[in-house]
Order: sequence, then structure tokens, then C-alpha cells
Amino acid sequence: MSKRIFQLALFFLLQLVIIFTHLVFVDFLTYPFDRLNLSLVFLILYFVITIRPQTFWLLLPFFWLGELYSSLPFGVNALALLVVSLVFDLALVTVFSNRSLPTIVLLSILLVSFYRILLWIFLKTINFFILTDTIILDWEWSKNLGWEIVFTTLITVVIYFLLSLFLKRLHPEYIIALQKEYEPKRSLRQ
Repeated sequence: MSKRIFQLALFFLLQLVIIFTHLVFVDFLTYPFDRLNLSLVFLILYFVITIRPQTFWLLLPFFWLGELYSSLPFGVNALALLVVSLVFDLALVTVFSNRSLPTIVLLSILLVSFYRILLWIFLKTINFFILTDTIILDWEWSKNLGWEIVFTTLITVVIYFLLSLFLKRLHPEYIIALQKEYEPKRSLRQ
């Protein structure tokens, strides 16, 4: 019991460190390096490493902390992160069940693109009811999205590669062994 509480405390501390690192470190970088999104890197790696769906709700404090330091209207960033996380988890479980490097690259690109498009849609919806500043889709927005995709995917791939050296769960042999263990159980259910 105390081991589980200690793990949860470390996980929440990791979330705090990532939020504050993103706030402090990324803001001091020059353009285009300031387009790195450490929050999305954390989400991608979190879903790749964890396999239990009940751990998804441990991310809610992460969404809330990120929302506190966002310049967008309250709730927009957290809602976009929540929807993107649900879609990403669903895609990772059903379509992209192999946790290989090409899968991580493709899902990183899709996650960042979907996150930015959702932010734009949510802000346009709010702008319909309340007059606020909105994001203008132009060449500058596309260029910033491209840089964010490149840097977020690059950092995710580097961290994934380093984690694959230490985590047995990210090795293809481990995935094949799990599938072989699961196949006889699945045939008995039919």
C-alpha cells in the first residue's frame, strides 16, 4: 500500500516538474525551438509505456495544472488535451497496438496536429458566443504547427529510444511473447 502511494506521489511530482520545465525552459528557447511541446511529449510517452486504462485518470491533475498557466480561456486547453488523450489512447489500443518506433512517429505527428486543430475549433466555438481573440489559420500558423510537429516528434523519438533500452515493455520480443500468451486464452473463449 505504501509503495503504491509513493509511486503516485512520484508520478504527480513528475507531472509538476514537466509543467514547470515547460513553462520555464521552453519560454527561454529561441524560435523555432520554442515550439517544443513537452506536455504532448509526456502524454505520448505516458500512453506508450502504460497499458492499464485505469491509469488514464491520473492525468487529470496534469491537465488542470497546464490549464492554470495557459493564456487561453479557462478550460480550452484542458478540454483539448482530454479529447486528444482519449482519441490517442483509443488509437493506440485498437489501431496502432504495436509500440514500435514508426508507430510512435506517426502517432506523434497525428497527436500534435489533432491537438492544434482542436484548440482552433474550441476557440472558434467560444468566439461564436463570447468575443475573444482567436487563432488565425495562415502561413504563420502552419509554419508554427510544422515546427511543433518536428520538435515534439524528435524529442519523443529520442526519449522513446532511451526508454526502450531500459524498459522491457517496449521491446518487440516482449510484445510477441504477450501475444503468444494471449492467443490460447482467446481461442478458448470462442
